[in-house]
Parts: sequence; structure tokens; C-alpha cells
Amino acid sequence: MASPRFQAKSEVLVPAGLSKQSAALRLLSAERSEEIFPILLEEIVNLGFPKAMILEVDFELGEVKPTASLNFDKRELDKFRASLWASENPIISVLQNLNPSILPAESSNGQSLYAYPMVYRSRTRCWEAERQRRKDCLAMQNFRVSRKLPFEEQVCAACGMRAYATLVVAKLGRNTNEAQLREFRNLAERANGYLARLFKVEHYYNRMRDMEVTISRLRAVMQSMPDPVILTDNQHRVIIQNRAAERFFRFPEGVSEGGKRAVELNNLLFSAALSSMVVSATCRRDGRRRSPV
Repeated sequence: MASPRFQAKSEVLVPAGLSKQSAALRLLSAERSEEIFPILLEEIVNLGFPKAMILEVDFELGEVKPTASLNFDKRELDKFRASLWASENPIISVLQNLNPSILPAESSNGQSLYAYPMVYRSRTRCWEAERQRRKDCLAMQNFRVSRKLPFEEQVCAACGMRAYATLVVAKLGRNTNEAQLREFRNLAERANGYLARLFKVEHYYNRMRDMEVTISRLRAVMQSMPDPVILTDNQHRVIIQNRAAERFFRFPEGVSEGGKRAVELNNLLFSAALSSMVVSATCRRDGRRRSPV
């Protein structure tokens, strides 16, 4: 999701005193999710924080590790690796409680660090949950969570998307004030909103790509079958048919007018029988749904 690590820069790419609007435009210009974190880290440094990094949760391995940084060296980053299930670790506590806070000095290697959690969350349901009128959309559940974030349930039941969880950490400067911390929080929250949208778009794109691969494989298997095979949609329109089906419904060469009508009648009877089977199956399914318990 994010690039491994950025080299320390002696100067930032954007002039000091960057306005809120300019920061928002930079984040909005990102076209992929991995572009968000580089912009976010540069903007945090521009706010007056000497160093910044991203700690990302790996749900499969159950660990938290740094995946992007600005002005942190490798030795410093290695000290922030943690197990996802070490609930006594202040880093994990900030993630679980979704509460931005200053990390204790003993857990941050003597440095004064401010941590802000970013998780997949939204006020609106995903498309699948909206279409099916479901209330188990993960984005909304994470947005409304009142207790600790359930790490083991970070897959959306409606669309099957696996969520992300990261921690934005910045070193406090000598003169860091509450106004800068407020700007930090606003910036991170704005970045998280854009990141959630890009993540969802990429999820749909990957699903469409996988579907195209599946259809391509299915078509190859169908074409190799000797029996006629036809796939239709809910309106009984033909989507795919193999070569055997094309030969079956094609008029033989040199056939008489009566033969053509016989083939057309055979095709109509086949389509009617197919439609009847679909309607019968639908009625039986609806009957089972409406039958009293």
C-alpha cells in the first residue's frame, strides 16, 4: 500500500506555510492509494514536525511495522515493530482505541511522539450494503465503533473487502503547540477520507479484473466441450455460447424452407423450456421464503 521508506530530505518539496486548501488539493490529486502517504508525510513535516512515519498493520501476519517514513533512519524504524496482539503496547493501544495521543517516552525510545490512528471508515455504506439494505458494512461499523477496534473482524461482510489500519506518527518539536496538533489531526483525517475512497475503487477494480479472468477461463472451457452450452442472464438473453451450440442452432446448408421453420420452432421451444425452468425455480425459492415457520 505504501512505498517501503523514503530517504531523509534536507528540504521539503512544498514551501513552508502551506495552506489547508493546498494540502487538500495535493491529497485530492492522488490517483492511487500508495500516493497518499508520501504526500501526507511531507505535509506533516511542513507543519513543523521534524520527523514522520507510517506504521501499517499486517492482518495476515498479526504485526505492526513501519512502511513509510520521512527523516527517520532505519535503526529508529526497526524499534517500532510490534505484535498486533500486544495490547499493553501503547502503539497498539492507540490503534485499538482510535484515540490520537502522545506516546510515553519509554515506548518511543525517549522521543516525544504524537500518534494518530487511521482505519478504513466512512459515514456511508459500501455499494453492496446500500443495494441490499444491509447494516453490516465494515466502513460504517468502524466509523461508529465505541469500544476497541476488533482487529479480527476487519473484512466487510457485504463486499468482502479487507480493511486497512495504520498509525501516523510524528516527532514533536521543541515549540510544537496545540494549534499544530490540531492541524496534524485535520490533515490526517482528510487523508484518511481520500484513502478510504481510493481503497474502495481499487477493490472494485480488482474484483472486475478477477471476474474478467474467470469469464475468460470459463469461455475457454466451454469452447472445448462437445455438447452445446449456453449461458443466459436474468432476462434470458444469451451471454455466451460455445461452438457446439452455434452449430446446433445454425441452419444446415441447403435446407428447405420447411426445414428452416422446423429449426426455428425447435429454438423457440428450447428457449421457452429454459425460461419455464428459471421461472419455476424462482417461484419455488420465493415460496420457501414466504412459508410460515
